[in-house]
Amino acid sequence: MSPVLVAGFASGLYYGSQSKSVRRAGFRTGAVGSIPVLWTSVDFVSSEILASLDSLAFVVAVGTLWFVFAMIVNALGAALCAMAGGWVSRTVSGSA
Repeated sequence: MSPVLVAGFASGLYYGSQSKSVRRAGFRTGAVGSIPVLWTSVDFVSSEILASLDSLAFVVAVGTLWFVFAMIVNALGAALCAMAGGWVSRTVSGSA
């Protein structure tokens, strides 16, 4: 998650002059940065592919929920880091 947060901070530095764009850019950065979590979810589901149908349905549901949860947490965390980066950008440039 830390690379996603650093990328969110960097997007905040880049979009520092526009506060609304900073949150949006950070959220998008976090959402895109959390896509590798999908691989973990797919690996989790594929490890149980030969299980019974009930167990497989449970594993697919848990894998999907985990991916959605991780994506939301990463996106919100990156948005917060982007707002911090935007604040730093405005403070350093003197436009605060």
